[in-house]
Amino acid sequence: MDTKQVNYKKIADKIINELISSKVKHWHTDDRKEMDRFRYISLADFSKKYKDEWFAFNNQTTELQFEAAMRRTFALLKDAHTYFGRASIGEEILDCKFVAFDNEIYVFSNNDRKDYVKVEKINGFPINKITDELEKLISYEVEPWRIASTNLILGRAKTYKLINMANETGDSIIVEGLNKANETTKIQVGIRNSNAKAQANNNYKPYEFHFSEGGKLYVGYHKCQSYEDYPFEEFVENIKAAVGNQVLKGVILDVRQNGGGNSEVIKPLITYLKSYKLNSENTVVLGGNNTYSAGIWAVASFKDSFGATLIGESLGQPAEKYGDTSMTHETEGFTYKMSEKFFDLSKSFGTGGIINPDIVVKRTLEDYVNFHDKQLQTAHDYIGGKKQMAPRGE
Repeated sequence: MDTKQVNYKKIADKIINELISSKVKHWHTDDRKEMDRFRYISLADFSKKYKDEWFAFNNQTTELQFEAAMRRTFALLKDAHTYFGRASIGEEILDCKFVAFDNEIYVFSNNDRKDYVKVEKINGFPINKITDELEKLISYEVEPWRIASTNLILGRAKTYKLINMANETGDSIIVEGLNKANETTKIQVGIRNSNAKAQANNNYKPYEFHFSEGGKLYVGYHKCQSYEDYPFEEFVENIKAAVGNQVLKGVILDVRQNGGGNSEVIKPLITYLKSYKLNSENTVVLGGNNTYSAGIWAVASFKDSFGATLIGESLGQPAEKYGDTSMTHETEGFTYKMSEKFFDLSKSFGTGGIINPDIVVKRTLEDYVNFHDKQLQTAHDYIGGKKQMAPRGE
């Protein structure tokens, strides 16, 4: 796109005016009452910050500057479902994975998790300076989703261009920090090749289950979506066949990586499980920072239906939350999403704010490196009778 021929300010004004004039339906009122988007920031403050954002720009505004400015503006609303551009910031995926433990960020360069670096700098910039800039770009309602989103977008090459912290080539990053031997090291990470991306997509399973001889059913519900080649209804029928006439002693629903989709998809599973005597003693949901949108509806459904016990870490949205972005908006070739509904799940969770687990089990670097799933083990122990209730919250 030729920057000399594009009036980005005019495009921005058009998008922001649409954002301001649009309404959100409060889904838990009898009349689906409409509300505006200014729950966390007033319209006056939003408008002022938008004007301040563009005041420094001139006719030489680049497309990257435009995108960064729009992301920062959308993020002011504190609505995780209202964002500019692609939520994951492009498709230039770096060949590594960023993970946070105890407020420290680590980068893993291979799937066996043997090699990692505790990040101190990227492209010569301190990691705390980078995350401070990224926070301004991220649309989030609660801190857990900011953490999850930061881990994700650190792994995108375009991220560093947006915050003016890219290296010379822009298609790789230089990470400095401490390796597992506590030695200072520096690594270069490039773009993941297309074959690796295709392999990762082929290995992805939206849902899976295991039924143990001890009568425990594990359901990995990783996305609220039914797939054409393996419909969710067929998946539930396979669970029924596996359980058969055996005793079902407990259920574990794993939504730790469930970033949403269609909240209706899970209903056949709930209908089936209602034929058993499930309660808070034998029904567990595993959740965490990446549990978001319809993934949170799945947790609420299990709590409402069975009184399920939530184990893990805080979820990625509050109980009173925005949602439903079925429509993608487009102006002059730029795409953006706007939430269409506001949901109140406070009755399910006993709070309208951040959703903390009933039993807190935090992931640790040691567990992650050794492929030890302490959260899942806690769920099995809980159903097995080894109940150790930790304080609610983080």
